[in-house]
Amino acid sequence: MKSLLFSLLLLPVVGFAQQSFSTDYRSPTGADRVPRAETDIPPTTDALQATLVELTDQYYAVHQLHWNITGPLFISLHELYEEFYEGLSGTIDEVAERKLALDQPADNRPATVVSDSPLSPATPAGFVSDKRSLEILAERYEQLSNNVARRITETGETDPVTQDLLISVKDMLDLHLWKVRSFLK
Repeated sequence: MKSLLFSLLLLPVVGFAQQSFSTDYRSPTGADRVPRAETDIPPTTDALQATLVELTDQYYAVHQLHWNITGPLFISLHELYEEFYEGLSGTIDEVAERKLALDQPADNRPATVVSDSPLSPATPAGFVSDKRSLEILAERYEQLSNNVARRITETGETDPVTQDLLISVKDMLDLHLWKVRSFLK
């Protein structure tokens, strides 16, 4: 009697264990529920990808200079550059996530950044004087800001959400540029 009762208790567990479970969690109707603006995807995602690459390039340039700066302005610029690369890091994430929201992959691999970023001058290896680091960053921030300004115009007609994001990116870049230029006056 005990074994019959025990068998009856295990029956639901055995049946449950024999069920096959799908690992495909996609809903056939889920994609229709995701809000999506009518956007011209290629120009928008191209603008986001180019911005992502350039922001990443600038992040690494600022971080490299943060570590290797020398001269009387060392402590001021060391702290300022830390503020810059932390701000750039968050912005990089926002730009990548916007691209993902448009159902496009973000490509931030080092090889992509090296091959696709037009920013110059390159960050030199080794120690860099405080004045030279400022000149390098001023030139690079100006290029980056101008590139983003062009993309703001390009995305304005087709994707106001991306345009708004790029406006906030440009605001941050212009603030960094102003701070760098203030040392060079």
